[in-house]
Amino acid sequence: MTQRASLQAVALATVALLATPAQALTLAFEGSGVVQGPAPIGATFDALTIGLADANYTLGGESGWKINVAFSGSFPWTVNESGDLVIFGGWSGTMNGQFVRGGDSLAFTGTQASPGPTDPITLSYTVTGGTGVYAGYSGSGSSNVILMGNPFALPAPVAFMETNGMLNLQPIPEPATWSLMAAGLLSMQWWVRRRVGASNNKRTPSLA
Repeated sequence: MTQRASLQAVALATVALLATPAQALTLAFEGSGVVQGPAPIGATFDALTIGLADANYTLGGESGWKINVAFSGSFPWTVNESGDLVIFGGWSGTMNGQFVRGGDSLAFTGTQASPGPTDPITLSYTVTGGTGVYAGYSGSGSSNVILMGNPFALPAPVAFMETNGMLNLQPIPEPATWSLMAAGLLSMQWWVRRRVGASNNKRTPSLA
């Protein structure tokens, strides 16, 4: 490898590093809309969804965000003598989705839990990646969800409000970025050693 090629590799690694998100972010969010899905099977509510047209969110101080999420979970419940559905325990479940606004997005997985049927549901988010201005970010967060009424006998759409949302995001360089950085550093090390070796050869007196 020539000196010029070494310097080019270092330059590429530097550009890749500069392209990586440089700071942690804390994003507050809240939203409201409706959740939809089939009636429960046994104690399980499966394939519940909030589609892009079902809710509106504000995230990081910017309105116009949507959410696209699928989740499932269960409430301990029974049917009384009148045939009414009676919930006697808390909700627990999982979710998988993303926040979306134009070309920006944040993908997430997470869990949901509440101590009782009339209590707010606590959501725990694990942000797995992003696009647009959030490319290269991951992190975690939480929020509270309140369901309007006691709607556990879907399929009618159920209104909800999500409040006290907070996401804490950290920049994570992508594997390609790490590779370029490593290649640049190795090339720079080789170049330095080569220059030192050449300098030493020039200082060594000839024995001829």
